[in-house]
Amino acid sequence: MSVRGVDLANATITMTASTGDECLTGRIRFVDGRGGPSGDAAHISISSAYDEGPATFGDLNGDGRDEAVVYGSCLAGAGDEDASGQVLVVTGRTGQLVGSWVGPVAEAGNDVRITGGRLVISSFKKYAEPEVPVDHTYRWNGTRYVQS
Repeated sequence: MSVRGVDLANATITMTASTGDECLTGRIRFVDGRGGPSGDAAHISISSAYDEGPATFGDLNGDGRDEAVVYGSCLAGAGDEDASGQVLVVTGRTGQLVGSWVGPVAEAGNDVRITGGRLVISSFKKYAEPEVPVDHTYRWNGTRYVQS
């Protein structure tokens, strides 16, 4: 299943566990970028754009098909405006969309790129004065994305 052309903000995505977060997991239906229970309950917010730009596409797991890299946040409920923002990699596996959270947590994203099958995230430490730029590189190890 190709992720190109899929409206991820209005799709059903099987979300994997998020490291260090209490984010929703399992099959989540997203409507207008919000997934999870309606109302003020905990939910996930995703954007098919990262830092106001389009989603990034490239083969990250070596299967010859592109993954989509988007921005996501886990929100605790009403009034949660400072969620743990992360990068989300969505792949098409066995006829369904699967979302895997990739760090960094508590950093403000700036740029995402795929180079040589690796995901490079350029960001800034959240709340740092002055801003501290940080680059993180991740690779697929067959089970999850690990920092390399």
